[in-house]
Amino acid sequence: MASRRPGRLFGPPRAPSSIGIITIALLLALFIQWPPSRIGLILGLAAFLSSLFTLQYLFDNSPRPLTPTFIALVIMDSVPYLIGMGFYGLRVLIYMVPSVIMFSVYIALAVRKKGRETLALVLGSTALATFFFGFSALMNTLSPLAVSVGFLFLIYNLAEVLFVESRLSFRKVGGYVPLLALAPALLVLLFYPWYFIIPIIEPFIKALRRLNGGDKVTGYERVSRLGRSEAIRYIIFFILLLMVIVAYKYGFHL
Repeated sequence: MASRRPGRLFGPPRAPSSIGIITIALLLALFIQWPPSRIGLILGLAAFLSSLFTLQYLFDNSPRPLTPTFIALVIMDSVPYLIGMGFYGLRVLIYMVPSVIMFSVYIALAVRKKGRETLALVLGSTALATFFFGFSALMNTLSPLAVSVGFLFLIYNLAEVLFVESRLSFRKVGGYVPLLALAPALLVLLFYPWYFIIPIIEPFIKALRRLNGGDKVTGYERVSRLGRSEAIRYIIFFILLLMVIVAYKYGFHL
């Protein structure tokens, strides 16, 4: 998310990366849960739009979470999931647990004036990927494949945020940290074919190269260049993940 400064009550996140993560979470949920039920599609889109246009305000005001406006927006964002529970039962709530935990910890850090520290920023950015589980649970019953894909998506986002943090000169994140964050993604291979590793090959290579250290990024132009480069990599990861899902769904199980 972008740095805090007073903003509108409703509006998309200032950081393009945040918009990208939430949007890809929705598209990935639609793709893997297709065809969604009619009510599921409506609720999923409602949850997406509500979150997209309130997250920036909630992020900016996270040090003051007990204000009436903050609470009202949280309730508004919760409405699609509460309605979904009426149709699908408690499973919707269960799949919201990762989001609730990560955002709660972030808010707790923000209240303690630690919202701009590395841990809080990593939690806040990674938590956006957990929307995949909520969107998916609203659209259809989550299959083991959907849970595994969501796990890969979450781990990739965590490693990506840590990789960027490790490149910035004003952050103290070791070069080995992105690799440690990415390693759990290999667990998917215990349950699915070898080609599920394809989307994370490039991230693994990138993380391994960070073990040698390398130059830290300084200056607005170089940081912007890093952001554009990672955005392209993110799109490639998303496309490769879609290809893997298609291959598995159509019986390519070698």
